[in-house]
Amino acid sequence: QRGGEQCGHHAPGEIAALEAYTDGMAEMGAGIHPSELRLGVFAAIALRWTLVRDVVRALLGKSAARRGSAPAESPAHALDELIALTAVLFEAAAHTRALLRRT
Repeated sequence: QRGGEQCGHHAPGEIAALEAYTDGMAEMGAGIHPSELRLGVFAAIALRWTLVRDVVRALLGKSAARRGSAPAESPAHALDELIALTAVLFEAAAHTRALLRRT
């Protein structure tokens, strides 16, 4: 999700959103198994790999950290938030890998 909210606020909302999305798809009669839906969501998150590249570049001093959704924040705060988001990406990649191994 794009947004200026701090990374720590996303985890509980992400779980609730994924459950609501799964429930909504089932209510609409979509023939998508919940595990396939989770696989798609986690894979889409994990594919944001350029975030990791941007964090590394900022840590090496090659560019200033910046979040387009929060242009007024300091580069130091932006970097802290982007580093926290890399953990979300790696967690999503781990979930994706686990779901793929089950199929």
